[in-house]
Amino acid sequence: MQGSLTLGKEVVDTLAHYFKNPKSNIDGRRAMSLNDHTSDTISLIVNSAFLCRDLSLCNGTLTKFLNEYIITLTRTVENVFEGLLQISAKDKLENKIPKGVLFEAELKIILRSVKKFLSYADKKMVDDDESYVWMDLIKKINAKFQERADTFASQRLQGNAQEIGEVKAKLTQKLVIETSIVELEFCHKLCAKEKICIENFEVTKAFKTLLEELQGLPDSMTKSFIRYFHESLPDTSFYYRISDVTSNEFQAILNDMAYAENIHTKNVLLAIQNTVNDRLNSIKSKTYNSTGRDVKLVHVILSDMDHFYNQQGVDPFHKFRGKFYEWANSKTDSRFSSSIRQVMRDIANTLSLQSNELVLKLVNEVRAFLEITVDPQK
Repeated sequence: MQGSLTLGKEVVDTLAHYFKNPKSNIDGRRAMSLNDHTSDTISLIVNSAFLCRDLSLCNGTLTKFLNEYIITLTRTVENVFEGLLQISAKDKLENKIPKGVLFEAELKIILRSVKKFLSYADKKMVDDDESYVWMDLIKKINAKFQERADTFASQRLQGNAQEIGEVKAKLTQKLVIETSIVELEFCHKLCAKEKICIENFEVTKAFKTLLEELQGLPDSMTKSFIRYFHESLPDTSFYYRISDVTSNEFQAILNDMAYAENIHTKNVLLAIQNTVNDRLNSIKSKTYNSTGRDVKLVHVILSDMDHFYNQQGVDPFHKFRGKFYEWANSKTDSRFSSSIRQVMRDIANTLSLQSNELVLKLVNEVRAFLEITVDPQK
């Protein structure tokens, strides 16, 4: 990429280097630590907001938990931006760059939103279970960080529209991955330390059952199932939210899984099944496993979907499962494609009932997952 961007050529070079070289030093929270002054400033801003004042929601150590979550998210976002700007702690200490928090103004906006989230959640505790309310909070706070980080970048990028789009896409991917990792870590802490654990994970269980059933079908029927999904995908609104390159690559993979004789479709599905099993084991054992970023994105995507279906009761996909068993036992392809289209419409309807920020969060996570797994350009 060439041209003039306000953040300078370093941004483009650094982004290109990082996403092509996994050993790059610019690796979020692990590779670059904030200097003590910046870390102290972030902690002071968050703790001074008194987010949980007069709220019964934050009993015991939950105030500390909430503050730590927000501080960690802020440091994560700050590290990403500092990495892209190539600002070192030494530079700040030598006053080459003013001391302070790059993301400070946005953080204060986020904290005002968090106060509103908390006030609403405190009232919802009367009707909803504690785990649902806290999961909703964790996800909305992460979504707000992603939103404001996007705003922060947009306000500072000027130049060729295409170049800005490319830089922002890579930046969004990096931010989504890093903040999703933080979300997963704190969901685990919420359960392990605060004893507030998710109780309903119907989407994950239904997905596991479906993948197991597909393993038991003849290869031809497994490929037929992928073909139906492949054909129905362009009818979904999500399909048009990902880049042309990514969508084309994804469609090419699905096409190979559905039609190519040399592709072992069940092996691909088994890899996905292992990831789903890993999430279920993590939930049941209340442990947090350090896995690759693609696996973590699958976990957070399933976590979002489980949350969206939390209040729909047990086995929300029972109608689809019934149609699936009829099709599997009939050994024919008659009309099952319409059942797949229907369940995808049902999922779309469920998503339409969620808040815009949570749906956008899910879309960004799925997009990031596809980009790092099927799109060689990303």
